[in-house]
Amino acid sequence: MSKGDFSHRVVMPVSMVLITMLLSRMVYFNSSATVATLSGLVMFLSIAFGSFLIYPMTFFRGASIPERVIGCLVSPMVWNGIEMYNVGEAFTVSESLFYGLNIIFLATVASQFLIMGICDVFCRLLERRHTGEVRKAVGLFSVLACLFGIFGIYLVLIWREGVGLYYLWIDLYKKISWIRR
Repeated sequence: MSKGDFSHRVVMPVSMVLITMLLSRMVYFNSSATVATLSGLVMFLSIAFGSFLIYPMTFFRGASIPERVIGCLVSPMVWNGIEMYNVGEAFTVSESLFYGLNIIFLATVASQFLIMGICDVFCRLLERRHTGEVRKAVGLFSVLACLFGIFGIYLVLIWREGVGLYYLWIDLYKKISWIRR
């Protein structure tokens, strides 16, 4: 496992996915229906599953666990930031921030942690196989990441038939929206 500088460890792997997401988003909003559909698919894949590429690359380049986590969350956070900015064109800053913590973003973050946990196990297995080093395949991070991811996905997509957290979120919005008036 190499241990290069931060640019080598994190920036390069994250840039590949982030640039793919940004370019496909640009094409999505500025093209015909067929091209928009294809670029939308690429945009979705880079946001939802980019960690399958980023995590192993950062792992084998010697990135620390916090660097790997941040690297895997960059694309979803940039995507959400762009969406919050777009919503901010019509709503207040507080409403835009509230929108930023929407159910889709929370599910995306939870799924990134599940992906990171799964990738951590496979990266450890590959590293053990390659180096011959005796090391556990399942570490504390992989267990916690998978549990956090599964719990988050359950809370957002399954609990109370997938609308439990959504209704709590909307009720909270109704309760705080009177403050604005």
